Amino acid sequence: MLVLSVATGAGAQQTPESPGAGDSAPDSPTVSAPVPAGVAAAPNAPPQVPEAPAPAPVPPLPVDPPSAPPPTAADEDDDSHWPVFAFHGRILTGFEVVRLHPDGGQTAADDTQPELFLDQAVVEAEVVLSKRLQFELGFNLRNATVRDAFVNYRVREAIQLRLGRFKRPFSRLELRSRGKLPFRSRGLFNELVLTEDGFAGRAIGAMIWGRPTENLRYSLAAANPSAIGSGIEGVDVIARIVYEPTPWLSLGLNAMHKWTERFAEGPNLSLHAVGVDARVELGQLEVVLEADAAQNPNPPPVADVANNARTPWAIGVIAYADYAFKVSKKWTLGPVVVLEWMDTDTEYEKDERVRAVGGLSWNYKKNLLRVMPQVEITRPLGGADVRGEIARETFYVLVSTEI
Repeated sequence: MLVLSVATGAGAQQTPESPGAGDSAPDSPTVSAPVPAGVAAAPNAPPQVPEAPAPAPVPPLPVDPPSAPPPTAADEDDDSHWPVFAFHGRILTGFEVVRLHPDGGQTAADDTQPELFLDQAVVEAEVVLSKRLQFELGFNLRNATVRDAFVNYRVREAIQLRLGRFKRPFSRLELRSRGKLPFRSRGLFNELVLTEDGFAGRAIGAMIWGRPTENLRYSLAAANPSAIGSGIEGVDVIARIVYEPTPWLSLGLNAMHKWTERFAEGPNLSLHAVGVDARVELGQLEVVLEADAAQNPNPPPVADVANNARTPWAIGVIAYADYAFKVSKKWTLGPVVVLEWMDTDTEYEKDERVRAVGGLSWNYKKNLLRVMPQVEITRPLGGADVRGEIARETFYVLVSTEI
């Protein structure tokens, strides 16, 4: 975004005043030439008068350089600065090769699946109408879906109100844009539990949020429990607090209650979710750790359980680290490591799995262009079965560009 600030002002440079045309110069005495030594002065000659020194020039008055007046409270509401428009775009695409290893009665699949992919093609517009009022609209061209569509009203920095469609304030990993993540996927737990079951991601709702102090942020939201038209009614209540005791450490805590009616034509549900997270930034090193737990309303069915209307707890832990080495003035290159463990059903012993990602992130001009050749490996724990995760490896090159 290009911002232009223009200040105008007028001021005449002050100079010393000159005598007017009607002013007359003072009379000057007549001065005679000096008489050489040895020569008698002429009789009756007037006495010699020494020549008076020339008057010193009057220095000019000091003139201050022109400058804009200091801001005042009234300037903050000056409509001449608004509106401000900003437009953004992002594309996530690349090439992948997936190798599957079904076992234990799992559905057979092709051993190797090479393909091109397009994860995102996003356009966003932001309009700031004043220091208090802001609109934002985003659209994903890949699947023709609305992303963000909200209005934000700022009472003060500590109290802001947001209405519309926005991300629920749950999970640091979910709240971070994929255009800034140093790897492709937010993880298995985020995909299979938090997003699919409506604990994280975007929803229509209202939120009060703000920053009461420099190192404290809060969010309190109420939102629809699922997409409009799904036939599921109810409400999500979410709270999140982020505390930053030092510039290099950020701590997050969030909790959520989800109440639904006619959930999949079944009984009403009352679900809960909690999560903690931390981020450490030391120079070019970034380390993020997150742990979440949620009641899973859609666990895979268990054959030996007659009534599968269960909501067992699911747990996920994920950590990643990346380091950026400065290659040139505009390029950075660094390693990326991701480790994840999850259990989608703590009441079933064969539902655990692990995931690991390793590779590089090549970055040009702070996310303007990123190229990420990486490998993702997923393995079930406790032995493979029909309802469990299929062991796989995914080799991919992700290309991300953002303007």
